[in-house]
Amino acid sequence: MKQTRFFTSPWFTPIPIAISILVYVVLLPIYSPFLIYRAIVLLIWKLKRPDLDSMVSGYDTIFTSRKPGLASSDIVLCLAVDGEISASRIREMFQDRVAHLRDSTGELIFRRLFQNFTTFLGYMFWKCDREFRLENHIRNYDYDTTSKIPKPSDDKTVQETLAELTVAPWNPNRSPWELLTPFSTPTIRRAGRIVSTWGKLRAILTLPYEISAVLPILLAGRALAPYDPSVKPFCHLSKTVSVSTIKAIKKKYNVEFSTIMHSAINAAIHHALDLVGKKAPRDMDVGTVSALPNHPEGLCNHWVSYMNNHPCRCSSSVERLYRTERVMKNLETSPFSLEFGYGLRLVTKLPVKIIRTLLENTYARSPSFFYSCLPSSTSREFVDGMEVVDAFASGCVTTGIGMSTLSWGVNNRQRMTFWACGNILNSPVPLAPETLSNFFTEDIEKLHGLENWKDQKEA
Repeated sequence: MKQTRFFTSPWFTPIPIAISILVYVVLLPIYSPFLIYRAIVLLIWKLKRPDLDSMVSGYDTIFTSRKPGLASSDIVLCLAVDGEISASRIREMFQDRVAHLRDSTGELIFRRLFQNFTTFLGYMFWKCDREFRLENHIRNYDYDTTSKIPKPSDDKTVQETLAELTVAPWNPNRSPWELLTPFSTPTIRRAGRIVSTWGKLRAILTLPYEISAVLPILLAGRALAPYDPSVKPFCHLSKTVSVSTIKAIKKKYNVEFSTIMHSAINAAIHHALDLVGKKAPRDMDVGTVSALPNHPEGLCNHWVSYMNNHPCRCSSSVERLYRTERVMKNLETSPFSLEFGYGLRLVTKLPVKIIRTLLENTYARSPSFFYSCLPSSTSREFVDGMEVVDAFASGCVTTGIGMSTLSWGVNNRQRMTFWACGNILNSPVPLAPETLSNFFTEDIEKLHGLENWKDQKEA
């Protein structure tokens, strides 16, 4: 039977607030000089560096890399359309619909697409690419030396290509984005939620206390192998799963949508570990990325990331599902995710070298993998009159996390992508292609009911 837990808000408990205030008092003398130095840097920038547009702030600072051309995080969004479209045609649409689009104040909405970043006095600044050429960013696929796509391509060859393409280096002198044919990216829409002013105040007052909840996870260390650039990565792409199937499971077991996805991912890892002769841990340290309240829609750095232990080794899919639901319910009622977001904002005020060091030290221990769900469109989508028949994503974090899982899709259909280093399971036995994605699909089948699954595929 599903259990229900009630959360007692720390707003009514003086201990978390008292502990947090004590931490603030200790850290304030350390943090304040950095804020003063940051203000001085901003003043010097305005007086001496008119070529720099603005300081890189917020979550954008997290994605800067120590090595030029090597991103700390990469995401690849793939679309398959029913027809052919050329790079020149996409450039035409970009010029018509994106390049000159301005907001109510006259500012370019997508100005970041024309900028790169550079270091100045320890902080990162946005800098306009004076030699910007759209042909450098929207072009025919040209990674043939590292990730060649055989023609005609199928799921297997696309997965092999994504494994290498996801960590391919960038040109350090260009804005870090590109759109390659046959690859393309649509707009992603997310639903936001509202957080009350009292909720924000509570989150700020109890931030240090709540953030300490992640310390046991960091001290325990990761269950899977870390990112290793010397090991060849792989990419496993699942079959298409209908959103109606996930909703049917949601209704059948009275659980949340995200619970089902988390549970099936850990089921895949459990069975993969069994396959290579390893004992799966009872719980798996997982990093989850989700949209922040009042998300402005589109693909942007307006998110929150948090770590937690999710059930992995279980006697059945249903047991794992309900255990995962309890974890997700606790996260919903806990202010941790919101406070983690505020904590990151405080950290991003520091010089970029300190930010990188803090993140690298954190990711050196946990989580074992991260998961993010990019919402699927609920209707048919078209690009230049051609229907988008498939959509999937791949991503990685090169600062320690050895596996990334992303779900995305189109027209109420989703696909799960597992990108990982070849040694992710700490085993010399290599995983066969699509092992993780097949186990993921099998767990969805078990939860939904095999007969229902077959009926749906035949319909």
